[in-house]
Amino acid sequence: QEELLKEEEEKLLKEEQEKLLKEEQERLLKEEQKRLLKEEQEKLLKEEEERLLKEEQEELLKEEEERLLKEEQEELLKEEQEELLKEEQEELLKEEEERLLKEEQEE
Repeated sequence: QEELLKEEEEKLLKEEQEKLLKEEQERLLKEEQKRLLKEEQEKLLKEEEERLLKEEQEELLKEEEERLLKEEQEELLKEEQEELLKEEQEELLKEEEERLLKEEQEE
């Protein structure tokens, strides 16, 4: 009977140890899953931040290119207007000179 009691105690002890071991494994597994989830979330957050930053930089670059293009177009337009004005003034001057010359010849 004593032997049976001892065997029963050993069996119970073994079961208790297995239960504790299983609980510890589950705890460790949960911790690892939490750690992995956190890492994944951080990775996704970093990727999203990089994507947003890239979009913002592309938008700023596009705006700068548009601004420069507009400035260039305005400069070209200004030069063209000045050239046309100059030609027009030269034409008017030529006409005035011809008129004066004609008046002089008529006198």
